[in-house]
Amino acid sequence: MQKQEILRNYIEQEDKLLVSKLLDKITERDARGKIVTTDFLNMHEKSIVNEVLQEEKVANYIFTGGFLEAEREILVLYPDKLEEEYVKTQIESMLCVIRITLPKYNDAYTHREYLGGIMKLGIKREKIGDIVVGQHGADIIVLCDVADFLKQELTNLTRFSKSIIEQKSIAEIKEMEVQFEEISIIVPSYRIDAVIGEVYRISRSKVNTIIDEERVFINGAICKKNAKTVKMGDKITVRGKGRFEIGEELGATKKDNVRIKILRYV
Repeated sequence: MQKQEILRNYIEQEDKLLVSKLLDKITERDARGKIVTTDFLNMHEKSIVNEVLQEEKVANYIFTGGFLEAEREILVLYPDKLEEEYVKTQIESMLCVIRITLPKYNDAYTHREYLGGIMKLGIKREKIGDIVVGQHGADIIVLCDVADFLKQELTNLTRFSKSIIEQKSIAEIKEMEVQFEEISIIVPSYRIDAVIGEVYRISRSKVNTIIDEERVFINGAICKKNAKTVKMGDKITVRGKGRFEIGEELGATKKDNVRIKILRYV
Protein backbone atom coordinates (compact mmCIF):
# COMPACT_ATOMS: atom_id res chain seq x y z
CA MET A 1 0.00 0.00 0.00
CA GLN A 2 1.82 3.11 -1.29
CA LYS A 3 0.43 6.06 0.64
CA GLN A 4 1.60 8.87 -1.65
CA GLU A 5 0.38 7.05 -4.74
CA ILE A 6 -3.09 6.64 -3.21
CA LEU A 7 -3.22 10.28 -2.13
CA ARG A 8 -2.59 11.44 -5.70
CA ASN A 9 -6.08 10.21 -6.58
CA TYR A 10 -7.64 12.98 -4.50
CA ILE A 11 -7.63 16.67 -5.38
CA GLU A 12 -9.36 18.35 -2.44
CA GLN A 13 -7.11 18.94 0.56
CA GLU A 14 -9.80 17.79 2.98
CA ASP A 15 -10.16 14.51 1.09
CA LYS A 16 -6.39 14.00 1.08
CA LEU A 17 -6.27 14.55 4.84
CA LEU A 18 -9.14 12.12 5.39
CA VAL A 19 -7.47 9.41 3.28
CA SER A 20 -4.11 10.02 4.93
CA LYS A 21 -5.63 9.54 8.38
CA LEU A 22 -7.39 6.39 7.19
CA LEU A 23 -4.16 4.88 5.85
CA ASP A 24 -2.43 5.70 9.15
CA LYS A 25 -5.23 3.90 11.03
CA ILE A 26 -4.85 0.82 8.85
CA THR A 27 -1.08 0.83 9.44
CA GLU A 28 -1.61 1.20 13.19
CA ARG A 29 -4.03 -1.73 13.27
CA ASP A 30 -1.67 -3.97 11.33
CA ALA A 31 1.41 -2.96 13.31
CA ARG A 32 -0.11 -3.20 16.77
CA GLY A 33 -2.67 -5.94 16.18
CA LYS A 34 -5.47 -4.10 17.95
CA ILE A 35 -8.83 -2.46 17.27
CA VAL A 36 -8.60 1.12 16.01
CA THR A 37 -11.41 3.54 15.21
CA THR A 38 -11.98 6.80 13.41
CA ASP A 39 -14.07 9.76 14.50
CA PHE A 40 -17.61 10.03 13.10
CA LEU A 41 -17.76 10.25 9.33
CA ASN A 42 -20.45 12.03 7.35
CA MET A 43 -21.86 10.48 4.18
CA HIS A 44 -19.32 12.13 1.90
CA GLU A 45 -16.43 10.97 4.07
CA LYS A 46 -17.86 7.45 4.40
CA SER A 47 -18.12 7.17 0.64
CA ILE A 48 -14.46 8.14 0.16
CA VAL A 49 -13.29 5.88 2.98
CA ASN A 50 -15.27 2.95 1.59
CA GLU A 51 -13.81 3.59 -1.85
CA VAL A 52 -10.26 3.32 -0.46
CA LEU A 53 -11.08 0.21 1.57
CA GLN A 54 -12.50 -1.49 -1.51
CA GLU A 55 -9.72 -0.48 -3.89
CA GLU A 56 -6.98 -1.48 -1.45
CA LYS A 57 -8.80 -4.71 -0.58
CA VAL A 58 -8.69 -3.95 3.14
CA ALA A 59 -10.36 -6.64 5.25
CA ASN A 60 -11.74 -6.76 8.79
CA TYR A 61 -13.73 -3.60 9.37
CA ILE A 62 -17.25 -2.43 10.17
CA PHE A 63 -19.07 0.89 10.11
CA THR A 64 -21.35 1.68 13.02
CA GLY A 65 -23.30 4.68 14.19
CA GLY A 66 -25.12 3.02 17.08
CA PHE A 67 -28.30 2.05 15.22
CA LEU A 68 -29.31 0.72 11.84
CA GLU A 69 -30.36 3.93 10.09
CA ALA A 70 -27.52 6.11 11.42
CA GLU A 71 -26.10 8.52 8.84
CA ARG A 72 -22.94 9.44 10.77
CA GLU A 73 -20.79 6.42 11.56
CA ILE A 74 -17.35 5.52 12.85
CA LEU A 75 -15.08 3.04 11.10
CA VAL A 76 -13.85 0.18 13.28
CA LEU A 77 -10.80 -1.67 11.98
CA TYR A 78 -9.84 -4.91 13.72
CA PRO A 79 -7.01 -7.47 13.36
CA ASP A 80 -7.27 -10.95 11.89
CA LYS A 81 -7.16 -12.60 15.30
CA LEU A 82 -10.56 -11.16 16.26
CA GLU A 83 -13.99 -12.23 15.04
CA GLU A 84 -16.49 -9.64 13.82
CA GLU A 85 -19.09 -10.73 16.37
CA TYR A 86 -16.65 -10.09 19.21
CA VAL A 87 -15.81 -6.65 17.80
CA LYS A 88 -19.50 -5.75 17.75
CA THR A 89 -19.72 -6.51 21.48
CA GLN A 90 -17.06 -3.83 22.05
CA ILE A 91 -19.07 -1.01 20.49
CA GLU A 92 -20.54 -0.09 23.87
CA SER A 93 -17.05 0.94 24.96
CA MET A 94 -16.71 3.19 21.89
CA LEU A 95 -20.10 4.90 21.58
CA CYS A 96 -22.32 6.40 24.27
CA VAL A 97 -25.64 8.21 24.38
CA ILE A 98 -26.27 11.53 26.07
CA ARG A 99 -30.02 11.71 26.69
CA ILE A 100 -31.68 15.09 27.13
CA THR A 101 -35.19 15.01 28.57
CA LEU A 102 -36.90 18.39 28.33
CA PRO A 103 -39.25 19.76 31.01
CA LYS A 104 -42.88 18.89 30.27
CA TYR A 105 -43.76 22.52 29.65
CA ASN A 106 -40.89 23.03 27.22
CA ASP A 107 -41.50 23.20 23.48
CA ALA A 108 -39.59 20.61 21.45
CA TYR A 109 -36.29 21.67 19.94
CA THR A 110 -35.14 20.94 16.40
CA HIS A 111 -32.04 19.02 15.36
CA ARG A 112 -30.38 22.34 14.51
CA GLU A 113 -31.01 23.73 18.00
CA TYR A 114 -29.52 20.67 19.71
CA LEU A 115 -26.49 20.71 17.44
CA GLY A 116 -26.05 24.46 17.84
CA GLY A 117 -25.95 24.11 21.61
CA ILE A 118 -23.34 21.36 21.43
CA MET A 119 -21.14 23.37 19.06
CA LYS A 120 -21.15 26.28 21.52
CA LEU A 121 -19.33 24.02 23.97
CA GLY A 122 -16.35 23.75 21.64
CA ILE A 123 -16.75 20.05 20.87
CA LYS A 124 -15.61 19.12 17.37
CA ARG A 125 -18.38 17.95 15.03
CA GLU A 126 -16.56 14.70 14.31
CA LYS A 127 -16.98 13.66 17.95
CA ILE A 128 -20.78 13.74 17.58
CA GLY A 129 -22.84 11.19 15.71
CA ASP A 130 -26.54 11.32 14.90
CA ILE A 131 -28.92 13.31 17.06
CA VAL A 132 -32.17 11.39 17.41
CA VAL A 133 -34.83 14.00 18.15
CA GLY A 134 -38.08 13.11 19.88
CA GLN A 135 -41.07 15.05 21.16
CA HIS A 136 -39.69 15.41 24.69
CA GLY A 137 -35.95 15.48 24.09
CA ALA A 138 -33.15 13.84 22.15
CA ASP A 139 -30.57 11.08 22.24
CA ILE A 140 -27.15 12.33 21.17
CA ILE A 141 -24.68 9.67 20.04
CA VAL A 142 -21.10 10.57 20.97
CA LEU A 143 -17.68 9.02 21.27
CA CYS A 144 -17.35 7.80 24.83
CA ASP A 145 -14.22 9.87 25.42
CA VAL A 146 -16.25 13.11 25.29
CA ALA A 147 -19.42 11.82 26.98
CA ASP A 148 -18.59 12.96 30.53
CA PHE A 149 -17.59 16.43 29.36
CA LEU A 150 -20.71 16.85 27.22
CA LYS A 151 -23.04 15.65 29.97
CA GLN A 152 -21.58 18.13 32.44
CA GLU A 153 -21.33 21.13 30.13
CA LEU A 154 -24.81 20.87 28.61
CA THR A 155 -26.31 21.85 31.95
CA ASN A 156 -24.55 25.23 31.61
CA LEU A 157 -26.54 26.09 28.49
CA THR A 158 -29.67 28.11 29.20
CA ARG A 159 -31.83 26.04 26.85
CA PHE A 160 -31.02 22.83 28.73
CA SER A 161 -30.55 24.16 32.29
CA LYS A 162 -33.82 22.63 33.53
CA SER A 163 -33.58 19.43 31.50
CA ILE A 164 -32.62 16.00 32.75
CA ILE A 165 -29.30 15.03 31.17
CA GLU A 166 -28.12 11.43 31.48
CA GLN A 167 -25.39 9.25 30.03
CA LYS A 168 -26.71 5.97 28.65
CA SER A 169 -25.29 2.87 27.02
CA ILE A 170 -25.53 2.82 23.23
CA ALA A 171 -27.76 -0.25 23.66
CA GLU A 172 -30.37 2.00 25.33
CA ILE A 173 -30.73 4.43 22.44
CA LYS A 174 -34.26 5.32 21.47
CA GLU A 175 -34.22 4.39 17.82
CA MET A 176 -35.50 7.00 15.47
CA GLU A 177 -39.08 6.55 14.41
CA VAL A 178 -38.87 7.30 10.72
CA GLN A 179 -41.55 9.72 9.61
CA PHE A 180 -42.20 10.57 6.01
CA GLU A 181 -44.75 12.07 3.71
CA GLU A 182 -45.89 10.44 0.51
CA ILE A 183 -45.84 12.51 -2.65
CA SER A 184 -46.02 11.59 -6.31
CA ILE A 185 -43.90 13.03 -9.09
CA ILE A 186 -44.05 12.82 -12.87
CA VAL A 187 -40.73 12.44 -14.67
CA PRO A 188 -39.66 11.43 -18.18
CA SER A 189 -37.33 8.76 -16.77
CA TYR A 190 -35.71 7.44 -13.60
CA ARG A 191 -32.61 9.62 -14.09
CA ILE A 192 -31.42 11.00 -10.77
CA ASP A 193 -31.35 14.61 -12.00
CA ALA A 194 -34.97 14.42 -13.17
CA VAL A 195 -36.14 12.81 -9.93
CA ILE A 196 -34.36 15.28 -7.63
CA GLY A 197 -35.58 18.22 -9.69
CA GLU A 198 -39.20 17.15 -9.26
CA VAL A 199 -38.92 16.18 -5.58
CA TYR A 200 -37.44 19.55 -4.59
CA ARG A 201 -38.93 21.67 -7.39
CA ILE A 202 -35.60 22.97 -8.60
CA SER A 203 -34.19 23.37 -12.12
CA ARG A 204 -32.17 20.69 -13.87
CA SER A 205 -29.16 23.05 -13.97
CA LYS A 206 -29.37 23.54 -10.20
CA VAL A 207 -29.56 19.77 -9.71
CA ASN A 208 -26.48 19.30 -11.90
CA THR A 209 -24.59 21.82 -9.77
CA ILE A 210 -25.55 19.92 -6.62
CA ILE A 211 -24.36 16.66 -8.19
CA ASP A 212 -21.08 18.28 -9.31
CA GLU A 213 -20.56 19.44 -5.71
CA GLU A 214 -20.90 15.78 -4.62
CA ARG A 215 -23.89 16.49 -2.40
CA VAL A 216 -26.03 13.63 -3.74
CA PHE A 217 -25.83 10.12 -2.31
CA ILE A 218 -27.64 7.00 -3.49
CA ASN A 219 -27.75 4.31 -0.81
CA GLY A 220 -24.83 6.01 0.93
CA ALA A 221 -22.56 6.27 -2.15
CA ILE A 222 -21.69 9.56 -3.85
CA CYS A 223 -23.53 10.07 -7.12
CA LYS A 224 -21.23 11.68 -9.69
CA LYS A 225 -23.33 11.29 -12.84
CA ASN A 226 -26.54 13.19 -13.52
CA ALA A 227 -27.67 10.40 -15.87
CA LYS A 228 -27.51 7.77 -13.11
CA THR A 229 -30.80 5.87 -12.91
CA VAL A 230 -32.53 4.95 -9.67
CA LYS A 231 -34.98 2.20 -8.84
CA MET A 232 -37.64 1.33 -6.30
CA GLY A 233 -36.20 1.10 -2.78
CA ASP A 234 -33.22 3.37 -3.43
CA LYS A 235 -32.57 5.90 -0.66
CA ILE A 236 -31.37 9.29 -1.83
CA THR A 237 -29.77 11.95 0.35
CA VAL A 238 -29.25 15.48 -0.94
CA ARG A 239 -27.05 17.39 1.48
CA GLY A 240 -28.77 20.66 2.35
CA LYS A 241 -32.14 19.43 1.09
CA GLY A 242 -33.08 16.19 2.84
CA ARG A 243 -33.68 12.49 2.19
CA PHE A 244 -36.23 10.48 0.27
CA GLU A 245 -36.86 6.95 -0.94
CA ILE A 246 -38.05 5.80 -4.35
CA GLY A 247 -41.44 4.12 -3.97
CA GLU A 248 -43.54 2.17 -6.40
CA GLU A 249 -44.31 3.17 -9.96
CA LEU A 250 -47.85 4.50 -10.25
CA GLY A 251 -48.17 4.15 -13.99
CA ALA A 252 -47.51 6.11 -17.17
CA THR A 253 -49.10 9.36 -18.29
CA LYS A 254 -50.61 10.02 -21.70
CA LYS A 255 -47.31 11.61 -22.73
CA ASP A 256 -45.40 8.45 -21.69
CA ASN A 257 -43.90 10.06 -18.61
CA VAL A 258 -43.65 8.03 -15.43
CA ARG A 259 -45.56 8.70 -12.22
CA ILE A 260 -43.57 7.60 -9.14
CA LYS A 261 -44.42 7.49 -5.46
CA ILE A 262 -41.80 9.23 -3.30
CA LEU A 263 -41.39 8.74 0.46
CA ARG A 264 -39.87 12.01 1.68
CA TYR A 265 -38.39 11.97 5.19
CA VAL A 266 -39.65 14.74 7.48
